[in-house]
Amino acid sequence: MNVIGPTSIATAVAHQMRIHLFQGSFEPGEVLKDTALAEQFGVARGTVRAAIQQLEAEGLLVRLPGHSARVPEFEALDIVDLYRVRLPIEWAAVESVVRRNLDLDLVQTAFEEMEKARSQDRAQLVSADLAFHRALVVSSGSTRLLQFFDQISGETQLMMAMLQTHYDHVDDLIEEHRELLEQLKRGNLKSCRAAWNEHFHSALVALNAIPDGGDDGLFF
Repeated sequence: MNVIGPTSIATAVAHQMRIHLFQGSFEPGEVLKDTALAEQFGVARGTVRAAIQQLEAEGLLVRLPGHSARVPEFEALDIVDLYRVRLPIEWAAVESVVRRNLDLDLVQTAFEEMEKARSQDRAQLVSADLAFHRALVVSSGSTRLLQFFDQISGETQLMMAMLQTHYDHVDDLIEEHRELLEQLKRGNLKSCRAAWNEHFHSALVALNAIPDGGDDGLFF
């Protein structure tokens, strides 16, 4: 019999809190009290604190010294900053995949899963969206690019789940990803660059981070 220790319990609590965060069960800026969470999950306060530390490390919660943890609030500058980090990671993956003519099966499968998610709740669609982009990075074969992508993926997913206006036009979003995949298959870097810039631009406009027609110096 496997004994479940405190560390694994904290990990399980962090997993459940992560699901609540991505589903929008917690409001932006909401303060999360250790005592209330311990009662909710039926665990000790120390276990909750360990779970919160995990989520802080992922950028899913923030906490100032001497204060309770709270859910992040994403301002326009935060959104642009996340995309400013994402774009060079993904573009490096695009260049690697195209120049080396690498296999796109993972990206194709991720896109098909995204199509299936169009009729599901937004949390599932957010997850499928990020899975598409992660599949691209995995396909590049770069463990370091994947490490960088994963470091910001939780925070990115939380931001996208909170600012759900990005998913008001699901069909358009699916078609944007279809275009990204098609350009990868064609293997023209100039066209890929244009497609990725357009995709990121439309996302930032939908998230109200930049005005339509602006780019805040993000694109290249």
